[in-house]
Amino acid sequence: MPDKEAVKQLVKKHPWLRKPMYTFTIITFALSGIATSLGHLKSIQEFLFKTVGPERLNSIHIGMEVVVAALFALGYALLAMVLYRKYMPKIKATSWRIAISAAMVLIFIALTVITVKAAIPTPPDLTVILKTTSEGWTKTLLGLKNADGGLRYHKSDPVESQVWTTAQILVGALADCTQITEDEGKAIRRNLDFIDSKKLKADDEGWGYFEYVEWDVSEINAWVALALISSLKNGCVEKTWPKDAEAGMNRTKAVLKLVTGRQLGNGGWAPIKDRANTRFARTYSAVVSLWALLDARAQLGTKEYDDYISLGIKWLMQNFEAEFGGWVPNPDRKQQLDSFQGLTAHVLYVLGKATPDFAHLLEGGGYQQALAMFSYWLKERPPALKKESIMARSVDNNDRSHDSDRYLPRTKYMVESNTFLWYPWTMVLCTQLEVRSTPVLEKPETWESCKSIYGRVNEQITFAHKDPYAYVMAESLYAINVYTATHPEKPKP
Repeated sequence: MPDKEAVKQLVKKHPWLRKPMYTFTIITFALSGIATSLGHLKSIQEFLFKTVGPERLNSIHIGMEVVVAALFALGYALLAMVLYRKYMPKIKATSWRIAISAAMVLIFIALTVITVKAAIPTPPDLTVILKTTSEGWTKTLLGLKNADGGLRYHKSDPVESQVWTTAQILVGALADCTQITEDEGKAIRRNLDFIDSKKLKADDEGWGYFEYVEWDVSEINAWVALALISSLKNGCVEKTWPKDAEAGMNRTKAVLKLVTGRQLGNGGWAPIKDRANTRFARTYSAVVSLWALLDARAQLGTKEYDDYISLGIKWLMQNFEAEFGGWVPNPDRKQQLDSFQGLTAHVLYVLGKATPDFAHLLEGGGYQQALAMFSYWLKERPPALKKESIMARSVDNNDRSHDSDRYLPRTKYMVESNTFLWYPWTMVLCTQLEVRSTPVLEKPETWESCKSIYGRVNEQITFAHKDPYAYVMAESLYAINVYTATHPEKPKP
């Protein structure tokens, strides 16, 4: 920066410089101010993403480019005018004046383009933004650790560790193993060891809601199986089981034996190990158990679970509620009054995993009807339902199973009421349908609706941050990681 005293002396000696230097100073400060503001554009971009979402953020980014380019062009034009008025009158030859003027125009156009390109960050890439979110959430969730190696179910209260929450967090984090660092892999291994240490003593029992609960729950066993299966995936196993993958495989097979051992004669799963009463079957127990077996089939490369899978699919197909266009938590309860969009999206996602190997069980049944209804739900409210359309629904407006569904008559057991998050499972279902290029997405309106679902991810991120319970962030992390694993980053310009 020039010495202030030297500038004063120069102006004193040549008074005619006062006005152009004053103009030049104003322009310089203006351009410096713009450049300084642009240095914070990434922070502004993140704020706008949370506030307006990815779709509007793209429009804002385009507008920002136009405004900033105009400001720089104006600044450089003013600077060119000052130089022109000062020096051009001294050049007598017309040809030289034309040549110099043309050169100045080209130079200042080039400066404008270069400055704007250098100053404005690249257009917002949803995958990049979500990977940043995933990285932060993984650290947050794995940071909910207690001394016993487990993870808390509450994000702020120093509550006890819970196997169910721990397993859900691991499934979410391991959905995209490229996001897992070596240290996080070691932490996940400690979490898996914690889960193993809390198994109930009997060989045919797994894990309860908490350590002091002396009976296990089928869906928790299934979530544990999913966590173990995820830890054995390529890209994960090197970080979670670097030297003893065989031990991880043995644990996984033992838990899968628990999962298959709980299947009822009608193909469903009850939350408890009592297999005598098929009326205890619950949709959530069934869908998570079926998910575990389908992932085991794919990851372990075995067909030993095919019979269980086939029976599970048939049970879900038989219990499709055409009136509601989906599934309800307790299909045995009469006079159902509510639809469950989150549970239905979860079921459709798991059934989608069964294609193409079990496609013959999905043809012409509830699966196709539910997909068609899902497409309708995205835009309109089905006439038979009292719920609003998916797109009109707030992300924190989630369905919860009826209190009466907690009871298992003539037993000592009472199960928890489940809250079915609709947004994460709708997002992950849209991602699956997109990757598979299913016929339902051949309808332009459905595909546009799914893009709109992606466009609301900022709302779910805000909700997951605010909600104190870890499972909300864990399920949302799973949906985000499935999306980023199947949507590569845009090439750098």
